Amino acid sequence: MSDTDFGPELSPQAGALLSDLLQRMESSLLTDTSAPAVAEMVRYLCGVLPPPETNRIESRLVTIPASRKVLREVRTELLHLEVQTWAAVALAAQDNGRSAEVATVWLALTAEQVAAAQQAPALWLREGLEQIHLQAGAGIATAQTALNAFLAYSSHWNRPERGLAPAWTRGKATDIGEDREAIEMAEIAPCLAWITAAFDSTGTLTVILTLEADTGLPAAGFDGRAVRLSLRVGTELWPLAERPLTEGSAIWTIPEFGAVLQDSLDEIAAESLHVAFADSPASVSSFPATLRVEALDASGRQVSEAPTSLQFLEAPRWAGGEFFALVVLPPEMPLRYPGYSLRLDVAVTADHWQHLGAWTLVDGDNTPRTLQAACPGSLDAILSTVALLRAQIRPPA
Repeated sequence: MSDTDFGPELSPQAGALLSDLLQRMESSLLTDTSAPAVAEMVRYLCGVLPPPETNRIESRLVTIPASRKVLREVRTELLHLEVQTWAAVALAAQDNGRSAEVATVWLALTAEQVAAAQQAPALWLREGLEQIHLQAGAGIATAQTALNAFLAYSSHWNRPERGLAPAWTRGKATDIGEDREAIEMAEIAPCLAWITAAFDSTGTLTVILTLEADTGLPAAGFDGRAVRLSLRVGTELWPLAERPLTEGSAIWTIPEFGAVLQDSLDEIAAESLHVAFADSPASVSSFPATLRVEALDASGRQVSEAPTSLQFLEAPRWAGGEFFALVVLPPEMPLRYPGYSLRLDVAVTADHWQHLGAWTLVDGDNTPRTLQAACPGSLDAILSTVALLRAQIRPPA
């Protein structure tokens, strides 16, 4: 029997199709014998490649030992670039050699992701966590950008101090009329909202909302209306999912939540969740907006003092190759950290940030101040959520 003889089970036409398919598969395997290009490695390390491309690169890393050494070198160069200013990365990209190639790819990826991130909140409002996670897993670029933006956003929520104000554990009742910061459903103020929010051992988030009338019976008058569950950080909200009310109750079971955040919690702070009717106006962010500021020592370790925050009076933006942010520093910050500098980074992916610039804290400067940094090659964009920024204050080097 020849290589193209498939026996009596297949017609000649089917045999020819199968033979052609095998030849194309063999050709594809042959092309994978080359080491991954530097551009592929940078995008692989940043986690922005769709699954098929990721699998192909990993198979080549297994079969080509020399490529693993190159990957480690590219990772080292990438980590070095992330702590340089955007302008310094642009300068490095003008040089020759592999370092310049890594800088070129990283700079293009940074500009691409920053520009796409401004659409992420709108996509979340339309789709929610469940659909975004599914689409990102399928390699859809806009969903991957939205998911990366959310992971950067949620990193501000995922802090040790989140457990300082636990609430909404099993069986705890919340009166809507008294706690509208948590549940904006004012039209049913006479009802009680019984909230249960908990993670199980697999990281699945389960939230149960039960509306109870004054009679003690379920408030069924709102059945059929969809209710939106969102994650809150400060004044910003990112939708997780919507569920209809049935017999006065709505249940969200979100297995993706623990997997996405890579965290396992026993309780949720009261300010971390937000529930509202889905037909109410929705927005992710509004300004002024606040961003938590980390205080670090000279070695980069977090200073164990009360956290402070930075207020953004309007949305940060990139225009004409420059970054602009109109902010107000808390008056106690320069007094508490004399000689320190305020540093801002922007999220490129969930685990990779690009340094923008540093500005010296000036004593008594509590008036609005425009932070400006050169970002050559950046696309004009408005950052629709300040949670995509990371703010730190550090002492002089």
